[in-house]
Amino acid sequence: MGKTIINVGIIDDDETKRSQIMSKLDDFVDGASSEIKERYEDFGINPIELELKINISDLLQEILEKNIHALVVDYMLSSYEVAVGYNGVKFAEETDKKYLGFPVFILTSYEEELYQKEIFDELLEAQKDYQNSQTEQTTQAYATAIVKNFIADFYTWTNKVNHSDVGGVQFIDKEMRSAFKKQAIDGYYETLDYYLENEDASSLMSVNKVQITNVNLNDVIEVEGDEDEMEQLDCISLQANWSYEPMGLAEETSLQTTATFILTKVDGDLFINAILSE
Repeated sequence: MGKTIINVGIIDDDETKRSQIMSKLDDFVDGASSEIKERYEDFGINPIELELKINISDLLQEILEKNIHALVVDYMLSSYEVAVGYNGVKFAEETDKKYLGFPVFILTSYEEELYQKEIFDELLEAQKDYQNSQTEQTTQAYATAIVKNFIADFYTWTNKVNHSDVGGVQFIDKEMRSAFKKQAIDGYYETLDYYLENEDASSLMSVNKVQITNVNLNDVIEVEGDEDEMEQLDCISLQANWSYEPMGLAEETSLQTTATFILTKVDGDLFINAILSE
């Protein structure tokens, strides 16, 4: 009699992390005690990668079509390729409504990343309010949430797996994302692999607080238009300060802690168009 195969769907916005999860599931009980191995010797796990979708209903339909038996879902579901308006908890709730009692395992971060969870939840709420009604109040709240989440993700290294794991790219203007990521890999993230290999996690940067000090909802910037002529573009500017968890490194005093962020409206949504260092 063959093994009972359990199809486990993997939902994570990061390709590298998806591969790591799938590899662990492929190994299943390798390294476990003899008792555990004997208990599960008649079972096997088949990891299935599921593509993140904008609409939860589309993802729920794929679960049915691919005969998924259980799910492993990242808490913070957002990607530079697909920006979704829900997190892992919201997805689990909708899954339970559709398929009562369906097993969903949510991947949570370490304690130092709790701040990111807090402001990400604020982002989801602000995004929903902005989509319902674009007033000055909802626009400012949404722009503020975008900048806070970008800073906390981009400037934090403790949750990254390698130098190409650039955070916050989903908040950048779509036409600029590829160039922005390349610039980050060659710049701010250039030495990340070295620190991951040679330093303790406590020595890596982790943003623990972001403060927005000024917001201008009616700012203007100059951009290059047709025939290389400069044009004025309406924008939102936000000045921000942020701090990091103590690291005990000499480089700590030279870390960036302030910048001005320029946001523009594209297809009814807000994206970061420029970052101006102080």
